[in-house]
Amino acid sequence: MLQVAFCQDKKGLYSFKPVEETIKVDGNLKEWEKSLYVISKDSSWFFNALVKNNNLYVGVRVVNLFLQSEATKNGILVNINAQGKKKDGAKLIFPKPDPESLRVMTDEKNAGSVFHREQLLAKADGYHVEGFESFVDGLLSFANGYGLKAVAKLDSMDNLVYECVIPLKLLKLEAEQTKLAIQIAINKMAQDKPTVALNDGNASGGMPQGGGMRGGGGGRGGMRGGAGGGMRPSGSDGNRTTENRTASAKTEVWFVDTIN
Repeated sequence: MLQVAFCQDKKGLYSFKPVEETIKVDGNLKEWEKSLYVISKDSSWFFNALVKNNNLYVGVRVVNLFLQSEATKNGILVNINAQGKKKDGAKLIFPKPDPESLRVMTDEKNAGSVFHREQLLAKADGYHVEGFESFVDGLLSFANGYGLKAVAKLDSMDNLVYECVIPLKLLKLEAEQTKLAIQIAINKMAQDKPTVALNDGNASGGMPQGGGMRGGGGGRGGMRGGAGGGMRPSGSDGNRTTENRTASAKTEVWFVDTIN
């Protein structure tokens, strides 16, 4: 059974929760099952972040269908402040379809269906990045050569699962830096925050926007998650919370913790 925690400090901040097994960024959250936090009692989404082997890892499971729709259209934001403060830093947004596909698919009659969400995931055209030391802001290719990787897919229980790995060497870390602040957010188009406007130009590393290469496992929605991904999070009892209950739900969290 999935074990979760609501643990926050007095300022509402979370701490990195260890994952004992080797983390493989493949959209299968089996190794995360005992370490995911839950956003609230309605169990609309689950999350964790940690630093391991000089990498930052983030795992997210979104159960609520409204929040899944927001995430597949606008992406999940990982914002990393290298000074350990709740401020803007290096940002990764994924998955996010190319603008033309999003415009066309938003008007489709089957919007919100499993097929529609899988198609949106398959239309992700790269990693939207900003503020990293090693490459320019804009669209980073899935086959980027920097070790940055993210995967998003629907699992066998119709949950949206997300994993990413970001090498610490890509951040603007000072030699004496011991603390990171990490924001995880489900982007909502109607809000100014946490949505971040990024350059829609060509991908860094020479890959054109919307190019056919999807190397690195970058979130092709047609493939369902395997073992471990099919576990329904405890507390959700198989029912989906409604759009009215979650349209204004909390969609972002902050971690502030030391780098081991």
